[in-house]
Amino acid sequence: MLHNIVYHRPLPNAVEAVLDYIMRSEVSLVHNLKRQFYWFANVLFFEDIDTDNCPTFVCLGDTDQLVPIHDIRLYIENFNAKRFIDVPNAPHKGEAPIDLLWLEKCDHAGYLFNKKFERCVVDAIASVCERSGRMAERTKSW
Repeated sequence: MLHNIVYHRPLPNAVEAVLDYIMRSEVSLVHNLKRQFYWFANVLFFEDIDTDNCPTFVCLGDTDQLVPIHDIRLYIENFNAKRFIDVPNAPHKGEAPIDLLWLEKCDHAGYLFNKKFERCVVDAIASVCERSGRMAERTKSW
């Protein structure tokens, strides 16, 4: 992902043009990503999350050009399958510990520019919150 942000030449579309302008030409951001970003200090594995008590939601767009989405999807699916096998008496039995929303034909952060995708993301987050019993009163009107 970092390589795609810092070194990749943009494709001719609006999202890439915005990313090129904002992320690849801002001097301090590029400097920090090239010189002070260490994956080992910024990675979060699902095994390190208490998914029984911390609702976890991941949204991936299938045409994301920055993130290795197919690897992440496989990681989530394998994690969920392992949890179903290893934890037969989990508090939320029958539910995947990691909720995954896969958006077809959606770029990186594409839900920000598309009302249909935005609605899917908002509804999915509300569903995760509702199932966990942590739904705030003000969000129930969504």
